[in-house]
This record gives sequence, structure tokens and C-alpha cells, in this order.
Amino acid sequence: MSVNQPQGSDNSCFQIGCWQVNPQTNELINGKNTKRIEPKAMSVLLYLMRNSVRVISTEELLTQIWGDIVVTPNTVRRIIAQLRKVLHDNTSAEAYIQTIPRSGYQLIASHQVIRQTAKITNSKRIQYHRWALSLVGLMAIAAIWLLIPNEKTTPSNVANYHTQPITSLSGRELNPTLSANHHAIIFSYLPENSSNYQLRFKRLNAAQSIPLLGASGSLFAPAWSSTDKLAFADIAGGQCSIFIADLQPKQAKLTNIEQIFDCNNNGFPQLSWADNGKTLYFNSKDKSTNSYRLYQYQLATKQVQPLTFSQYPDDEFFKIVPSAQHNIFALISFHGQQSRIWQYDRSLHKLQLVFEHQGKNESIAWCLHGKTMMFGYQHQLWQVDNNGHATTVNGVTDRDFSYLTCHANMAGIYYTERKRASSLVTFKNPLITTITGAAEQNGYRFRSTYSEFAPAWANHSNRLAFFSDRLGSWQLFISDESDNLTTNNQLTFSYKPSAIHWSWDDSQLLLVANKQVIKYDLKSKQVTPLINEVKPISEALWSNNSDGVYYLTQQSSLLKYMDFSTNKITTKSHFGQAPDGISLLTHAPDKSSLFYLKNKQSDLWRLNLSTGEQSLVIADLFTGGYMQAFAHVIYFYRELGEQSGTYRFNYVNNQVTPVLTEFGDQGVQLAMSFDQKNITYVSQDGYQANIKVLVLNKAVVAY
Repeated sequence: MSVNQPQGSDNSCFQIGCWQVNPQTNELINGKNTKRIEPKAMSVLLYLMRNSVRVISTEELLTQIWGDIVVTPNTVRRIIAQLRKVLHDNTSAEAYIQTIPRSGYQLIASHQVIRQTAKITNSKRIQYHRWALSLVGLMAIAAIWLLIPNEKTTPSNVANYHTQPITSLSGRELNPTLSANHHAIIFSYLPENSSNYQLRFKRLNAAQSIPLLGASGSLFAPAWSSTDKLAFADIAGGQCSIFIADLQPKQAKLTNIEQIFDCNNNGFPQLSWADNGKTLYFNSKDKSTNSYRLYQYQLATKQVQPLTFSQYPDDEFFKIVPSAQHNIFALISFHGQQSRIWQYDRSLHKLQLVFEHQGKNESIAWCLHGKTMMFGYQHQLWQVDNNGHATTVNGVTDRDFSYLTCHANMAGIYYTERKRASSLVTFKNPLITTITGAAEQNGYRFRSTYSEFAPAWANHSNRLAFFSDRLGSWQLFISDESDNLTTNNQLTFSYKPSAIHWSWDDSQLLLVANKQVIKYDLKSKQVTPLINEVKPISEALWSNNSDGVYYLTQQSSLLKYMDFSTNKITTKSHFGQAPDGISLLTHAPDKSSLFYLKNKQSDLWRLNLSTGEQSLVIADLFTGGYMQAFAHVIYFYRELGEQSGTYRFNYVNNQVTPVLTEFGDQGVQLAMSFDQKNITYVSQDGYQANIKVLVLNKAVVAY
């Protein structure tokens, strides 16, 4: 689902329910009652508000709010609990933040912008005055400007778009730079467990990238000129130097490497070519002021000169990017904690302030044949029209548009998406299997640099099914006994599905995807939509003979049943007036009953499917959900501070035994193998950054 952003700037004040929210002071005000929250809690609240039309997962909050800082899902839960306490949001009757089991959180309270504390500037023209320029000259320039055709560069509708991954290495891929013919890219790559960046070369029609030969160090911020010169920075060992080299694309090799500048080692280098590869622009931090400055290097004279904007001494000019129009550039400057985006006319030495916002922004590019400035902000793509007005690109949202660079015909916008992926981890069950050494293979399973979700083991074999977005959208993946993965392109989802269940004979899968339940036959590969509800479906289970489906909708106390023979849906049972609904159904091994949770997922109950009798099994035990039943025992994930993890509950003698509690997330979305020997769960992976291409309205040209 796309969300049109932003709803006010980071400096706006908001009304959420009966509370006024001031992000600058991290305060919530209700009459005379003022509450101050920590900055991360304010960031979470603002993110939920700006994306209130959809459910936000814990993984998304970790990625967007904490970035590359390593924290656990328990941190998100603590922040949500803090917000609820301040907002007086009763968990038994949620009025502000709703918890959607297995999905995440959603802001459900009404909200609106009530005032701006710092106005975002659009089309605010600021320019240097040249005293030698007469009024007549100014009028003449204005007249010429008015005669230039005003191209309409704003797409009216770009709803038809898709993304595809370009790189998917384990680690961080940054700074993509395109060849002049757009057949290949070069990018910076930081492998996992390494402190040095590499340069890699990838032809766009090739499956894999290869190392770029000829240079060593920690190589960052490549810039590829139209004459096959490559500029880059070496930031190894706490130093910083700018280099220029000749690039041999066929051999993916650099020759004639020449150092042109020593830059400050505390900086973040940014490089770009102009004037058909004759001028290199780059930044460096001034060693005396520790502020960014821009420089230009002339290839013909081999001279470096500073690019100064003396009327704005408080601005650190960080980045400059040339357009296809000879003297027009885009600039980014930092003004305190704000970022400013400018359009710069080099011939007139004129600056036009286009956009400013809180936070640091390093992403800007020229698209539409190099004539339209585009940048990323608040996980949206923005564009600047010929009048200097910045607007969002309709329908393109929910992405981290970092390190933008554009294909010449605008079909493809290359960018780096930074996120923390979620990966499958499998551990041997210490209560069943004796661990003899590393050969037992505790660790990642089917790992990619994208996210895996909702693992499910087969009932009679070591086959594992799960969802992953490793191919650009959410798809179903199934392993065989030899760990070979297969997928079906018919089972592609634009949103994250929530659950997978194997039929009793392992011949079919039941898939829960938002408001739908889908049946997938593994032999015939037939996909059959079964149920389409008004509300999202929280859980679905096969009937005793796999001839029907039991299911629950979110925040509902009604267990519904669909009979495959009649395709009719009936109410099977009513669980009573549980204010937070019923969640996490699982079959008892003998198929005679269902286990389920109620009372904020803390009490375990049992429903006899024959008699309809409901009985409490144990109270105040289950605090995190994700449970799976076997003969006499239930494995479940329990939130218990530092002791969070996987536990086993014996429902014959009511004994609880810890299973995996070394890490706090051991058991999130847990799946047990049929023999109880393997425990697979979803864990937050390390910080990753992958290069993708966003294709608007027409396909990327294949080379």
C-alpha cells in the first residue's frame, strides 16, 4: 500500500487524539499535562503517524528508526509500551496504537498537523548580487528565461512501477555510478566483518558483479566520467585521498592511477564529473573548521580550486551534481541540523533554495534526460519542476532512496536501499538433541541480504516453507530434503503475508495473506483463493481432514469455518467478549481440539471441536505468542526481559522448561521440525545496503 507523504515536516506540531505533539521538544501536551518522551519514542510515534494507513512491522521500525544501530525487537516493544503509558492507551481497549498480532503496530487515533514551527521553503529564491550587472541586463536575462519552453517534467501518474534488485551481496553496496552508455555500474562494497570498502564492476546484463582491479585500500564514492575516467576516494586507515584513474571496462581494471588531493579523514567524500569529463567536483572537510567545502579539479590544468559561496558562511556545502544543461547544478548544504537543497546556475553564480528539512540528506540526482532534479526524503522520491518547486513523485514511497543516480531515459532510477533484514536461524533443540560441536550447524538457514518471514516445517519431513522478498517482492519458497529451494511466480505478494500451514499429509499449503486465505497444491502447482474477508485475517488452520479451514479475523472473538465441499462459511465457535480478540490458534496433535490464546495473549485455552467446550489450560504464561503443539507439550516464544526466548510447556503436568534463551529473539515466529529436533525462528540480521533500480512506466533496457 502506498502512502502519500509527508504529513507535515519534522518541525510540525501535531494533534494526535487529545494530545498535542511537539517533535522539537519531544513533548506531548494535554491541557496542563505535559509529558516528555525520549527522542527515539518521538521518532517511532511520528513514523506510525505518517504511515497510519498501514500496519508497521517491528522489522520496519528497527530499520527506519535505528538504522545500523544494533538493537533487538524488545527495544521496539519497550518504546511502544512507553508511548502507551504516556498516551494513557489501555492495552485492553487500544485507542491510539493498535497491536496487530504477527504483523506489527498501527496508529488508529485521529491526527492532523496543527502548526509549523519551522517552515519548509519551496521556490525561495536566494541569489548573489553582482553589482556590475545592470538592471537592463537583469531584465534581458529574465526575458530570455521566459522564452525558454517550460517542459512539463512532473509525471502525472507513475503508479505503474516496479523495483528489481541489482546487487545482493552480504554487506553494504553503496554509491552506484553508471557508465555513459548505461551498460554497467561501478559501486562501493563493504563486505561483512570488514572495515575496507572495495570497488566492484557489474554489467547490467550479468548475474554477478566482479572486483574492479588495479587499486587497493578502502575505496569509496566512485564517479565514472563519459570519457572512462574513474574518480574515487581512498579512506583506508583513517586517511582520505582523492584519485583519478583510467578505466578499462572490458577488463574491469584501473590504470594510470593518480592522486590529486588529500581530504580530511573525518569526512564523507562525494564526487561527480562535469563538462564531459573535464571537471571533477568533490568535497572535503576543512581541517580548521571541520566543515564541508566543495572543490573543483580541472583535468587539463591539474589544478584544484575551492568553490565558495561566501554569502552563506553558516552553510556547509556538501555535494554538487551537474545536470545535462551545461551550467545547471544541484547542491546540498548542511545548515546546523537542517539539510538544504539548491539549484545552482554556474554562469550567473545564482543559487535558488528549493527545499530544506531537518536531518542530513546526502541523496540527489538529475533525471529525465538530466533535466529534472530528484532527491530522497522521508522514504519518498521527490522531484523539482522548472519553477523550483519540490513535490513528491506520486505513488512512489516506503523506500530509502539513498545514493540516487539516474538512467538517461528516466526508465530506471538507481538507488541504495539501506535496511536491517530478518533472516531464518535454525538451532538444534537442546532438550532433544545433544550438541556435539559446530558441525551440528546452529545458525543461518537459506540466508540472503533480504528478509525471510513465517517459517513452517512440514509435518512428516525436513522440508521448510517460508516467505522472502529476495527477488524484489514477497514470494513463497519451499525447500526439499536436500535444502534446494523452489518458488512459484504465481505466489507473489505486494505486501508481507503472515502465515504458512502444511496440510496433514504435506501435499498442500495454506497461506494467510492480509485479508485472504490461499490454498496451494504442491503437486499440481495450482493456486486457489479460498477466503477474502473485510478485515485482515490473523490466523487460519486446516480442518481435521484438510477438507476445510478454521480462521480468525483480527480483533474478533468468532472462530469461522469454511467447508471446501460447499464453499460456505459458518461460525464455528464464539470465544466470549475478549477485548483484545483471540490469537494464535494451533491444533492439538490428536486433532480433537484447538489451542488458542486470549487475555492479551497470556492465557492458554483449549476448544473441543466436537462438543464446543472451552477450558482454560493455564493463565498468565504466554506473553509473546508463536506456539506449536506436539504430544503433551507446546513450544512457544515468551517475552521475559533478558530471559526472553523459546520455552516448552508440558500441558499434562503444567511444567515450563526454557529451551533457547541465549538471545532475546530466539523463538520469534518459531517453527519446530516434525521430530522436535530443529527450531527455526526469525532473527534481525546485520545492517545491509543493496542497490536496486526503480522502473517507472517502462521497462529498463536490457543490455
